[in-house]
This record gives sequence, structure tokens and C-alpha cells, in this order.
Amino acid sequence: MTKILAGYHANGIDGQTIPNPYLCPQMMFCPEGSKMAQMCPDGYWTPYRGAKAQTECITCPRGKWCKFSTMFADASFRALMASTPGMESFTLDVAGTTNLNAVMPVLLANYFGPCANGYICLEGAISSTPASIATEGGYPCEVGNYCPSGVTIQQPCRPGTYNNQLG
Repeated sequence: MTKILAGYHANGIDGQTIPNPYLCPQMMFCPEGSKMAQMCPDGYWTPYRGAKAQTECITCPRGKWCKFSTMFADASFRALMASTPGMESFTLDVAGTTNLNAVMPVLLANYFGPCANGYICLEGAISSTPASIATEGGYPCEVGNYCPSGVTIQQPCRPGTYNNQLG
């Protein structure tokens, strides 16, 4: 029996061999012999399909956050993977849009997207509302500044205005 090639997975089917139609999806990697695709660690993702190793996971970009490690535990995501032909061709771009727009946007918002209003997400952020750089890769917008969703640097308040709140 030939093993599943790196960059592919067996979609949970025991005994599956090549040729295998399940190309490893974005956000995941598939070492040789993978029964299931594996999620990139929190703060990382793969922007393309077919990643073969965790070393291909790259840091989530500034202004975004990503925390895919708990996605497999989500019953909605597992049901989507099981019921969607072509899920292996799922694509997600840096802007956070997907080719499964009818199914994924609400679910995906729990794991990836722009930093929330009032927060700055640095590279590798794992929360849309990060409390600190050390624990979540970002921080609340500082007093005297404002931070629209997804910005990469704080914006000073306009002359004649003042923000006396964090976030």
C-alpha cells in the first residue's frame, strides 16, 4: 500500500491510498501519510493549499488575527468539512474573504479576521481584541488615539477631539 503523499490527506478515511483527491486546505498542513489535515498553530496560517509541514505555516499578517487550532473542535466546522464536496479547494485570502461565501463567513469569523475596532494586532496576533503583546500579539488602542478595524498603526485623534478610553 502506498502512503498518502505529503500535501494531501485522506479526509479521515482509514486505508485511503494515492492517488488521493484531498489536497491539504489553507490554514493547514499535511505531512506524508496524513489521515486528516492539521491546523497551523495559533498566530500562523498557510495562504495556499498543499502545505506539507508545519514549517510552511507563516505568521498571521499585521492588522489580522488567526487562531485556527480550535477550529476542528467546532461541530459546525467538522460538519462543513464532512458535507462539502471540494472543501479541499477552500481558499481564504489575506483580506479574509472566501470562495465558500454562502457557508463559511460566520464560522470563519471565530478564527480569523481583521483586528476589532479599538485594537492593534501585530504579526501573529491570536485575538481580535488582544489584551497585550506578550499574551495575544497586540494591544488596545492607547488614550489619545483611535484604531479602526484592521489598522496596523494607531491614528492620533483629530485636532479638537480626544479619546480618553483605552481600546
